Amino acid sequence: MDIRFEDVPKMRVVGIRHIGPYHEIGVAFDKLVSWAGPAGVFGPTTKVIGVYHDNPDEVPAEQLRSDACVTVGSDFNAPEGMTDTEIAGGNYAIGTHVGHYRGLGDAWYHLMDKWLPESGKQLRRPEGAFFEVYVDDCRTTPEEQVRTDLYVPIV
Repeated sequence: MDIRFEDVPKMRVVGIRHIGPYHEIGVAFDKLVSWAGPAGVFGPTTKVIGVYHDNPDEVPAEQLRSDACVTVGSDFNAPEGMTDTEIAGGNYAIGTHVGHYRGLGDAWYHLMDKWLPESGKQLRRPEGAFFEVYVDDCRTTPEEQVRTDLYVPIV
């Protein structure tokens, strides 16, 4: 996986909270997309993002917290019951996974357990978020070509 570095601007996101194994967040994304499409949220600059709050090596799978999100403008009024938060801007290491979403766990392992310790970079905590940006629409892109960018906050 090639790693690039970017200074990412802060992003306001609204979404649906998922509690449980990260690989089961698809249910929350289905609900999010079912709401966002008819609500007119999607535009040319809208990003679909998964935000992951806990380290799965430290938190039991059934307690992991994640959010299925879309980016929105500062004047957007989030519906009741949805998360409404800001992803901190700053420096991020970004790796791109190409392929089916079931390979994301291995991609994160490579990024966090292989690349990071050898990179000399330090995690930017607590204000940095770990998140994925879903570059391609998995409903219209062949699964072997689907791109997902993995963001790791660094100093």
